This record gives sequence, structure tokens and C-alpha cells, in this order.
Amino acid sequence: EYYAVTGQVLNRSEKPVQSVQVLVTIYGFGEVVLDTTTTHVGSLNPGEIRAFSVRFGSVDNIETVYRHECVATYQR
Repeated sequence: EYYAVTGQVLNRSEKPVQSVQVLVTIYGFGEVVLDTTTTHVGSLNPGEIRAFSVRFGSVDNIETVYRHECVATYQR
């Protein structure tokens, strides 16, 4: 089985941003980190939206995933 996380990144600033990345982490019971990965989104102009999707293949049972977290980083 695998666990997939999809989402969108929006540049809410008035300036372009470069090297946008999304760090996606999946958690099990007790806030145990099950896996983490980074996906590269690229550059975003002001107001631009771009979708992302990651897939975790290391999940033995999908019911062990309690939540996921996405954190975007970028350079100006």
C-alpha cells in the first residue's frame, strides 16, 4: 500500500519566489514520524498556484498514518 498527499502552493506575495519546495511528513500514533520527503515545485510568480503530489511507499498499513504535514520553503 501507499499513502499519497496532494495539494497546491500559492505565492501570496507581490514578488516572484524561486526554488519553492514542499516538505511533506507523515505521522503515526504519538507523533512518530513515519516518513518524510521533499518535492520541488520551482518558481512562482505573484498569485501563481501550482499543484504538487507525493507518494509514500513505506506505509505497511494506511491506518497507521494519523496525519500529515506540509511545509513550503522558498528563496526570493
